[in-house]
Amino acid sequence: MENDSPFASYLRTNYSATQEETVKLTEFLVGPISKLNELQDEIARVKAYYNSLVEKHMELSLYIERHQTLMAPVRRLSVDVIQEIFIHCLPTTHNAVISAKESPILLTCICSSWRRIALSTAALWTSIHIPIPQTSNEDSQLVVAMTTAKSRAKAIKVWLARSGDCVLNIFLFDHRYNQFCRDSMPSDIYDVILDALIPFSRRWGTLTCQTPAWGLARIAAIPASDLPRLHTLTIYGSGSSGFHDVPQHNWADSGVLRAPSLRAITFHKITENFAGFPLSWNQLTKIAISDLAWYTEENYSVVCVAKLLAACPLLRHCRLDITESAVPVQHPTDALSEHAPKAVVLRYLEHLTLSGSHDVMDLSPLLDALDVPALEQLDICVHLTTVAPLLALLRRTADTLRDLTLDPGRFCHADFFTCLSACSGLTALSLHDVSLGHLVHRPMLVNDIFLRDVLVPGSEENFAVPPLQTFTCRIPADFSDAGVLEAVHARRAVDGARVNGWPSLSRVKIVFGRPQQQPVLSAVEDLAEVGVACELIYSQTYFFPKSLPTDGAVVVPETKMWGVPPTF
Repeated sequence: MENDSPFASYLRTNYSATQEETVKLTEFLVGPISKLNELQDEIARVKAYYNSLVEKHMELSLYIERHQTLMAPVRRLSVDVIQEIFIHCLPTTHNAVISAKESPILLTCICSSWRRIALSTAALWTSIHIPIPQTSNEDSQLVVAMTTAKSRAKAIKVWLARSGDCVLNIFLFDHRYNQFCRDSMPSDIYDVILDALIPFSRRWGTLTCQTPAWGLARIAAIPASDLPRLHTLTIYGSGSSGFHDVPQHNWADSGVLRAPSLRAITFHKITENFAGFPLSWNQLTKIAISDLAWYTEENYSVVCVAKLLAACPLLRHCRLDITESAVPVQHPTDALSEHAPKAVVLRYLEHLTLSGSHDVMDLSPLLDALDVPALEQLDICVHLTTVAPLLALLRRTADTLRDLTLDPGRFCHADFFTCLSACSGLTALSLHDVSLGHLVHRPMLVNDIFLRDVLVPGSEENFAVPPLQTFTCRIPADFSDAGVLEAVHARRAVDGARVNGWPSLSRVKIVFGRPQQQPVLSAVEDLAEVGVACELIYSQTYFFPKSLPTDGAVVVPETKMWGVPPTF
């Protein structure tokens, strides 16, 4: 088209038309402009026609869809089936939250029918996560926090009222749970939340409190008669002893610990004598205590631990994480005294974890006294003066023990593999670092040769290592990337040569304390295809930021005023 123009030689140039040429250009463009207007009118007509077609299409589609929904299979589901589906929509990793983005509230926002079903399904409203509103010293923030607390308290009442007569699972969370002092948090905010929660205490089944110690005073004071269904109690947070500015509550006088149905208890950071708590020890099936520290020498002993366990004949799960004592203690190394039970019989115990810092009491005498015929999982992460008690325990439980966690930094090579070979039925082994870096000289090298000896039965000629199915390493080991892959492939070769019934390696997880040294992704993917999940976790390499020519230069902001140059 441009070639037909008398001005074609000037187009796409910087040429400026003269006055005479401007007159000619104006006359020349009358026709093209007229044609352009006609095309615009035609486009508008076609667009209008297209839009009318789209509108008719949408109307007809909606007409058909509304009729087709009458035949949808979901509409033929019975209410009890829908209720069951709704229950499976609840979160599995945490308690249900008061949010329209998650079930169960999300289920009330789909349609009126589902809303009625959701609101009438009591099981949907049995668990709840209750965060305490955050605040600061500013008055405006306190007002906002109080407003949020009142709104949340109203929601709690409505939520729990929908749960009918079902047993409740309560999680109370405060982001300041590790703080010892009250700081700026007024008790009024806690009172607003607890005023809505405590009236439902007779239906509490599981109670988890991740709050500072001072926030638990009202809960600790609830009488046992108001907690007839409470079977699981979990307390995370700071201790309170020794802080004069914190309202004290004595767990020994607590009604919540006297709840008649209490079966499982978890405590974190105990600052009182846990053994003196008014629990129904003979009915407990689970005890999990972390950061356990006694403040008197008579309580800080292996005798205390032995008596505590002996009082719980129904235990199935036990975890004792013992920290350093607050007073100087002479750790006994001989057998249990005449005041302790000679045998700690726990016929139903399936999972036992004993862990602690590097210099806590020697629990060897306790291992000698344990009678645990049903033990399936054992985590030993404590100081032992000799391996003999542990080895004897492993031999006594060889027929039932399937999962073992040890710190190889506490063993010489022979002792470690002697313990491992004693576990004839072992399928899972985890290596955990108890010393937390305190051990400078380790008695055994944890390197590629060690890994091969652990994973490949027969590699260590002097010991009958059981064929593991799962291996996890969380210690600062000297494994190389190639060494890990070679050991896994060697074990795969052994598995392939065995007859049916031989337990094959299925999972390897290693946490390295270093960056990745060579590509492993392709090899890991190949292992996954043959049924071995190999998870290798590396630390990240720190990259310094790139140096720029403007580093340290003062950037002068430009003025917003037109015509006024910036001042230098």
